[in-house]
Amino acid sequence: RFRVYQAGSLEVRTLQEQGEQEVIAALFSHKASEAVEGWTTVAKNDRVVKVTEYVESGSHGVGSIHYFVVLETNQGDLIAAETLEDCAFSWTENPADLQYRSTLARVFRVVVCCGTGVTVENAKNFGRQSAEEAATRAEESCGTSKHFVHGLVSRLMPAKDRPWQQLTAEEKRVVDLLGIRTRAEWDERSSKVWDVAWHDLGELRRESAVSLGFCRVSWP
Repeated sequence: RFRVYQAGSLEVRTLQEQGEQEVIAALFSHKASEAVEGWTTVAKNDRVVKVTEYVESGSHGVGSIHYFVVLETNQGDLIAAETLEDCAFSWTENPADLQYRSTLARVFRVVVCCGTGVTVENAKNFGRQSAEEAATRAEESCGTSKHFVHGLVSRLMPAKDRPWQQLTAEEKRVVDLLGIRTRAEWDERSSKVWDVAWHDLGELRRESAVSLGFCRVSWP
């Protein structure tokens, strides 16, 4: 038996064999195949404080999957970002069907971004960059949503959670102020500074650590 359910912009298609449980076969999100431009209810200088990565059933039948990400701001707004089937970047602020959609999806990863200073405007620009990179990689592998989400999340996560090779030149300059100058000292936490207590770091090194996303609790 084949069924179709509609909830807002979502269309859920299910299959049920005789004597078996009903299962989701495909999930479609009916949106315009282009990014939403301009700013609506979310101020572009609001801060992104949390990012949740979701994986849901894709639109290519049983077994296909699709990734999307939800950004939460310091004002409590929610933004869904993803790439569509034509590789277009989609940015939807406070979508009406988000609660229903996230209930059907599975949380893949949650990243807390407090202290990073990333604004909504920054995040949207990161989204465009990640979508462009994902579209390029789609030529080498199937699908863009996973590449897009992972690229965006890596740009939004605090520097303290990223490997040396993903740090920007400015972040490496700040890391240097901590006394860390090599990949091993950062990635493998082999620098002597990691053994220094938070209150013993001194004002300059504490300020550097905070700018990288550390705090008294998260400092090693």
